[in-house]
This record gives sequence, structure tokens and C-alpha cells, in this order.
Amino acid sequence: MLSHSGACIANSLTRVPEGEDPNVYVGGAVQNFRNVMVCMGDRPAPECQKTASRVAVVELATSEEVLRDEVYVQVLKQLINNPSETSEENGWMLLRDLCQQVPPEDELEAFVLAFVVRCKAEFAERKPPSDHWSVQYPTECEEILSTPGAEGSPFVQLWEVLWWAMG
Repeated sequence: MLSHSGACIANSLTRVPEGEDPNVYVGGAVQNFRNVMVCMGDRPAPECQKTASRVAVVELATSEEVLRDEVYVQVLKQLINNPSETSEENGWMLLRDLCQQVPPEDELEAFVLAFVVRCKAEFAERKPPSDHWSVQYPTECEEILSTPGAEGSPFVQLWEVLWWAMG
């Protein structure tokens, strides 16, 4: 479930928060996933629509705090086991934009940071030299999200176990 897909989702990837209208939450999540897919190039669209989709994803995370975690989880999902280098690069640009403009909060921040650090290490083993996007974008995300003492936290360790289990 938390791995790249070329198909749209029919439900949110995160639980509907207590007190929220499930139809509104799920509707927003499904529409956002379409935007993530267009932005990353997983759904064919003109460049202007890809740009508009990127803006819409960041705007949703900014304006609808209740959907922020959902937005991040969707982007991470599309980055995991992504078979297209172009889609993967677009996803990393989107993740960097999200981290810059509306960083994840609380526990999710530790998960996103652990994901970025893990991917950066994997890219260093399998991708071209340091001028490649696979070094640049994860490094930028890590710099934005880095907090003292975050490495080695229980959340980072838990994410590493989950990442290993998915891989």
C-alpha cells in the first residue's frame, strides 16, 4: 500500500481525524493524490498543469492543516519503489517544496527526516556523482528538517524497521 502506484487512490492513506467529515477529508485526499500524480508525471499532463498541480499540493498542505500529514504520506508513497527517474525527481522537488513551505509537524517530521536520510544513503550507493538531483534534493530536505538529536531517535529507528520491512 505504501509504495509507488500508477493508479489513483479511492480512500485516504491516513485516518480521518476525529470530528472531521469523512466525505470531505477523503475527497480532499483523493483529489490531492491526483495532483501528486500529475505533478510527478505519473499521469500525463501539459507542463502548465504539472506546475498548477505542484502549487495545489503545497497550497493544500499549507491551508488545510488537517490534511497535511496525508499530503506528506502520499508524496512518500509515490517516492517508494518509484520505477521512473523523472517521476522520482519531480517527487523529490515536491517534497523539498513542502519541507520549505510547510514542514511536517510532530512525529511525522521524524519519519520524513528518517526517510530522507535513508534515501540519501541509498542514492549515494546507486546513483551518479554529487551534481545529480538524487544528492541535491534529499540533502536540501535533510538540511531543512534537521533538528539536534533527531538521528537515532525512537521514531527514526521505527521508520528504519518499517522501511526494511517494505523493501
